[in-house]
Amino acid sequence: MGSGRCRSLLPALLLLLVLLLVLPSAWGDCGPLPNISHAEPTEDVKDKQSFSEGSTVRFVCVTGYTKRPFLSDAVQCLTNSQWSHLPEFCG
Repeated sequence: MGSGRCRSLLPALLLLLVLLLVLPSAWGDCGPLPNISHAEPTEDVKDKQSFSEGSTVRFVCVTGYTKRPFLSDAVQCLTNSQWSHLPEFCG
């Protein structure tokens, strides 16, 4: 009776193991960049779709707009897989 019980737990344990191995690679990933009014990311990351935790991405104002002083022009991928807030810095 004991070995039958172990066999019934085996699929659940294997599934748990697979989830533990696969899911952490998705944690800490912010995905595509946020849209920032009148700004775009620098060319080197413009088409990138995935960013790891701690990544910082700088934006530049589009033609006709200038950066407002004292405002940040960068977002960071936070530990909760969200981008940090960036106020509108182009005017």
